[in-house]
Parts: sequence; C-alpha cells; structure tokens
Amino acid sequence: MEDNLGYSIGTNLLELQNIFERYGAYNAANLDGGYSTGMCFEGELISKPSEILGERYLPNAFIVEK
Repeated sequence: MEDNLGYSIGTNLLELQNIFERYGAYNAANLDGGYSTGMCFEGELISKPSEILGERYLPNAFIVEK
C-alpha cells in the first residue's frame, strides 16, 4: 500500500454538509467523488486518487477563478 501521509482520507456527505454549513455556503454541489476523482490547483494535481491507474478524464468540473 502506498504512503498517503499528508493526504486526506476524504469525507462522507453528512460531514461535507456540516463543512458547508460551518463556512456559510448557500449553494453547494456534489460531483462524482469516486476513487478516481482528482483536484487540480494552478494546473497541478493536488489530490491523490486511490485508483491504481490514477485520475480519469471526466467531462464535468467546477472552475473557480478570482
């Protein structure tokens, strides 16, 4: 098993709802949170997908810009 030190193990939907409420979110959405899900920041993958083959191309995303 690979070392996941420094990476989150994720959350469930109830915990995610509580996080959104704590930060005052008024709109929220849940995309596929499967084992191949990836998060990118400034063009770099910052999450660690647990899928053995890494991230997959999926045709949906949220892009947040300042």
